[in-house]
Amino acid sequence: MNEFLKLNKEFLIKSYYWFSGILTTGFLLYLCFFYKEVTLYLIVIILILTILILPFFVLSVWTYDWNRKRKYINRIVKQNPYSELEKIGFNKKTLIENHNSLKDYVPFGEINGIQIILNVDIRKSKVVEFTTYCNTFNLNSKQFSEKFNELKHKNIELSFYSLTMKIDTKREKISIQNLEMMLSELTHIVKINKFEPILITEFKNE
Repeated sequence: MNEFLKLNKEFLIKSYYWFSGILTTGFLLYLCFFYKEVTLYLIVIILILTILILPFFVLSVWTYDWNRKRKYINRIVKQNPYSELEKIGFNKKTLIENHNSLKDYVPFGEINGIQIILNVDIRKSKVVEFTTYCNTFNLNSKQFSEKFNELKHKNIELSFYSLTMKIDTKREKISIQNLEMMLSELTHIVKINKFEPILITEFKNE
């Protein structure tokens, strides 16, 4: 919990004020426009809901999701071959945002001079994702669509700013050598298509 707050304290405080401010203003305006009589009791109930209960409920769900995703990643990196990732250069970590914009660090390394991070989709906890960030705007719309469909058959997802290789850890049993070859192929795709790599920053504990 200390690490969670250290990484996200400022964002959580801002989010709390935004949530409580928007909810309180919205509900009070609703009462003013649609209720002829507004009792003190109703106002107090609304304030308790909008200032305390609802914002803290949302932040609690976010905290739960953050811990759940970290648990998924930790579970995967303890399994073979992912427990051997340091052997192929995954000896650093970087900060990324999850689906709720909360930050946490994930492993990353370099293969063939291309940075790749390890991540997990919270909705598919058994699927490990290896992502390299790169600019793909050298493709026009038609080329992007063709390349998207081509890579989809290889379980590689193309976006405007990244390439992501997905591996189902439950179904696909591979060695660290196989994994290194697969990630080398990912870097080859970046280079052969002349995608411009987007550098990420190493996270270091102060």
